[in-house]
Amino acid sequence: MTWDLLYSVLAGIAGWFAAHFVGRPLLKVYEYRERAHELIFYTGNIGEITLKDDPDQFQDAVKELRRLAAQIGASAAAMPFFYNRTLGWFGINLVAAARGLTGLSNSLASKDGSKGTHRNQVEKALKLPSS
Repeated sequence: MTWDLLYSVLAGIAGWFAAHFVGRPLLKVYEYRERAHELIFYTGNIGEITLKDDPDQFQDAVKELRRLAAQIGASAAAMPFFYNRTLGWFGINLVAAARGLTGLSNSLASKDGSKGTHRNQVEKALKLPSS
């Protein structure tokens, strides 16, 4: 009876570690992908006109893109090396996604096509459908 209890406790501990250290980071990446796709769609029509007509909305969009870029960049830096390697096998590059989101936030009002370039960089880095 004591061994059954010990095995149950050890299995519970192993399950907690697996969920916390394996499942949670992967779930965060999925959530980042979802949030990035949402922001790309949301900021698609924000540009120079929005900057002139509604500067608050423009600044909010810039802040949201930068915040997500910071979160993705921090996750990429804090994750153990094998997570980034594993994500790379699936074609997901968190560092490139963070750079692309930062670039997108900097080019929201530009007319030189850099907005589309950065958007494509994020979509490619996170394996999102091209918009």
